[in-house]
Amino acid sequence: MKSPCIPIAAAGALGAVLLVCLAPSAAAQTLYGIDSRGGLSNPWAVELTGPPAGMCGYPSGPMGGFPTFVAVAGGCPNPLPFAGWPALEGDIAVNDVLDTVWMAGMNEIAEYTTAGVMLTGFFVPFNVTGLAVDPATNHVWVSSVGSYRRLNPACVMPALDIGPFPNPLPGQLTDIDWDPMSNTLWGCTSIGTIGNFPPGAAGPTCSFTTFGIGLAAPLTGIALDLTTPGVASPHRVLCVTNGMNIARIDVQASCAAGAAILEPASFAFPTNPFSVTGGPLSGLAFSGHGVKFGAVTGPVAQLTGSEIIGAATAVTMTGAAPGAALVFSGAGGALCPPMPGPGGVMLVVAPTFVAGPYAHLGTLSLPVVIPAGAAAGTPTFLQFINQKTAGGFEATQGLLMTTSRP
Repeated sequence: MKSPCIPIAAAGALGAVLLVCLAPSAAAQTLYGIDSRGGLSNPWAVELTGPPAGMCGYPSGPMGGFPTFVAVAGGCPNPLPFAGWPALEGDIAVNDVLDTVWMAGMNEIAEYTTAGVMLTGFFVPFNVTGLAVDPATNHVWVSSVGSYRRLNPACVMPALDIGPFPNPLPGQLTDIDWDPMSNTLWGCTSIGTIGNFPPGAAGPTCSFTTFGIGLAAPLTGIALDLTTPGVASPHRVLCVTNGMNIARIDVQASCAAGAAILEPASFAFPTNPFSVTGGPLSGLAFSGHGVKFGAVTGPVAQLTGSEIIGAATAVTMTGAAPGAALVFSGAGGALCPPMPGPGGVMLVVAPTFVAGPYAHLGTLSLPVVIPAGAAAGTPTFLQFINQKTAGGFEATQGLLMTTSRP
């Protein structure tokens, strides 16, 4: 039978060839939010998936409740003070192409690496309720309760690009997100309304309420899942929060009904809606980072950057003993329960393809190029199995990656 895997182009001297393997209901991505436990002067950017579920407790990370980084000062203004939940001010956004995170306080905005190193920052003459990034133009969309505009970011003083435009939705704008497929914006409000609108439009092209899905108003964050529509989910998906809970919403069905309709659960978000782990969140942003699953008992597998269609990234193994590593990838998804593999290590991936071995001294990075014609929402489950030079085997946890639109 023909393999349901799509080869990803080889890249770099290692000549790594990994496979994107089709698996249903496996849409993977992570979400960023601002955790309120950092307080007014110490906003935390946290990254999360859904809470672990099922017999094996997949996924296993990243999970909310631990700071990804704290928005500290740099050479430009940084987002302090922060209004904090349940105030409407403050938001977070991600540029997946550059793999950077934007954060806003009351009237200050800053861009950071995912490790928390400030890149730029500036003041605006209004309180920020929402942020969105258009990576194709490097513009930042910024909303206040009654309007929104597009800025050319710069240290200290940004330039107004277009706008301001009045809020086209009922209630106060509490967050916005950019839709690269239609060049439109999604917004959510203080009274629980969600809408889609072209920049400058007098009203939305689609709007619906969230009253029946367990999200009490006000809504505090909205994020468009850029792996959809695609292989794992054939329709658009929005992630929305009121700070305490997060719901994933079927866009087409909700627009048609005028009321939010939940998206079926997925591997990364096995319950829908789900409660936020840790402090309440302000803002919400999509990231195309990998999702970990299975227990970490030795070295760690992770995706460097985001799995953006048409871009280069890498999968890495860190914390290993010197040796030679194989990469197991599977079309069948995650193994639950895990099964014994080489040398007694536990396999969490049903392998249909093996790459390697690759000699290393403890850290291994395999470059990967996602072809421009790859389908969005195409998942890859993988795991490193390392044969140690000193004898014996060790294995990383599993890693689920899913192709995402820029």
